[in-house]
This record gives sequence, C-alpha cells and structure tokens, in this order.
Amino acid sequence: MTLFLDESDERLNFCFSILKDNGFIVKNFNYSDIKKIKRNDCLVFSPSLKINLDLINKLPNKIRIFAGNITSDCFEVIKQKEIKYINFMQNEEFVLKNANLTAEGVLSKLIENTPSSIFEQNILILGGGRVAKAVGKLFKNLKLNFTFCTKQEAEIKKLKTLSKNILNWDKLKLELKMYDVVINTIPCEIFDKKDAKLFNENCTFFEIASKKCLNDKNFKKLKYILCPSLPGKYTPKSAGNLIAEEIIKNLKEEK
Repeated sequence: MTLFLDESDERLNFCFSILKDNGFIVKNFNYSDIKKIKRNDCLVFSPSLKINLDLINKLPNKIRIFAGNITSDCFEVIKQKEIKYINFMQNEEFVLKNANLTAEGVLSKLIENTPSSIFEQNILILGGGRVAKAVGKLFKNLKLNFTFCTKQEAEIKKLKTLSKNILNWDKLKLELKMYDVVINTIPCEIFDKKDAKLFNENCTFFEIASKKCLNDKNFKKLKYILCPSLPGKYTPKSAGNLIAEEIIKNLKEEK
C-alpha cells in the first residue's frame, strides 16, 4: 500500500515526514499522477478540500481517500467503485483540535489586517459551533472585548462561560455599527444587499465559514477578508501532525 499526499497543501508536507518515519510508503501526489494509483492505495487530501465528481470518476476502484467533505453527487460512484472514504471532519476529536488551530489563524488574521490594537477593538463573533467557541476561548484568555451572536439557542449557555456578552440574533442588524470587527463562522447567507449600510464604516469582516454569508460584490465599502484553510497557512506543522495521527490511527484500526 502506498499513501499519496496532495503536494499542494503545506500541512501535508509535514504529514509526509511523520508517515514515512512510521514505516509507510509515501509519495507526493499531483493530478497528473492518477494513473500511478493502484488498488488498496491511499489518497490524502487537505481537510478543507471538497472533493468533486470529476476527480472521483478518474480514480481506480478499491482505494482509500482521506479528505474533508465531498459533493453529494459522489456517494453513489464511491459505492460503485468500492472506494473507502474517510472524512476527517466527521471525527469529533480531530475537528476540535483543528478548530483550535483555526482560532490561532483567526488571531493572526486579526492582527495582520486591522490598524489598531486587538485590545482596543470591539469584536463580534457570529456562530456558536466549534470554531466560534475555539475563537472565543482564545480571546477570553487574551482578555479581548468580544460578543457572541448565534441562532443556536442551545449553545448560548456554553457561550456564556466564554463571554458575558451575548447579542440576541434578532437584534444583530440593529447593532452591527457597534463593532470594529466581525468574525463569521456560520456557513449560510446572513446579509443581503440592503444590509451593506448597517456596518461600521471602519469595520473589518473576516469570513471563516466554508460558505460566504454575504455577496461581497454588494459590500464594496466593507473590508471583507476570506480566510480559508487557516491551519494550513498559520500552523501547518501542527495541522500536519494532526492529519498524520488520524491516518495512522485509522490504518492501524483496520489491521
């Protein structure tokens, strides 16, 4: 069995070394290498990459894929080809650790892209999931001034352990002008064109979610910053270690 790692992702370069040190046969992969992949080999992609049907159709039967999400039209073909698909993002322990690395990336982005000290900013975090909580925990430790706003009523009690400031979702658009920084972790549309005027004119907006919460073409005055794959950009070694641990654990469990 050979493990092919997508060489376009820096964290997988660190993962490569760990797997090799653990006795696995490891090779770099780019899309011209598909014909080199044989039955029972493994393909490893970035957890942030969404695999599409075009790629799945080109792969041989009876291999393993380690990746993040795949498009819904892939499942039937995967079943037909007897491909074993291991989704990193369905492992709770992996997701929690990855969220902590994402939070570090958020902090780095915040420092890089705002003109004033992080201790002077009034920050709004949209969402109440793992990434929002990880960001909140880091900000709490730094004693930053931040507020949560979420649709998830069940999460509010947990969020209150991280910040006393909880903005009611129904009041979100009424109070946006209060915030110098908005960090979105919710992967769905929240704001439409008419909401552009609701933001503080000096606001910096960080899009952490996998799906944009607004159409940035309609928010030209807003400093809108997309933040994909933060662990891979800011903590690639730690993220690579995390991926390697997950692969090794999974392959050992199959023996």
